[in-house]
Amino acid sequence: MGTAFLSSANQEPKTPNYRAVPTGLKLPDGFVFANITGVATDANDRLYVYHGGKTPIVVFDKNGDFVRGWGTGLVKSSHYIRVDPEGNVWTMDRGHHIVVKYDPTGKELLTLGTKGKPGESETQFNTPADMAFAPNGDVYVADDYGNSRIQGHSLIKAGDSREGREPLRGGR
Repeated sequence: MGTAFLSSANQEPKTPNYRAVPTGLKLPDGFVFANITGVATDANDRLYVYHGGKTPIVVFDKNGDFVRGWGTGLVKSSHYIRVDPEGNVWTMDRGHHIVVKYDPTGKELLTLGTKGKPGESETQFNTPADMAFAPNGDVYVADDYGNSRIQGHSLIKAGDSREGREPLRGGR
């Protein structure tokens, strides 16, 4: 039976209590996390961890078992990680000034920004900070640390009803 939270005009609504619990993550022998900067989950209850170690993107199943890792030698400065509605994994690399989209197995699908070249143009970021996904597939990147702007991207495929639409503009 579920828990009900009741309130009245004279009472504040009750909120659930949380407590810390062990994650139970089973790390491979010799593996060490370094500067964990982001975590995300997907629809299959997999946990993605983004950190500053040798293998910066690691995946665990719902039982805490290590599934896979990737990104060795590719990431300069990890920041945030997100999983989009299709299950793709997106990372922000502040050091390389890029946002990278991977499939759930770690295959690189797309890079936004110009690797290693910070800037203010539509093809550049300057230390991207975070991102969000719109229901129509648009991607919004907080390009905050260097540019103080939101940069929007429409990822349009041939035949998409949005083909030919003006690019999204970020504001300052």
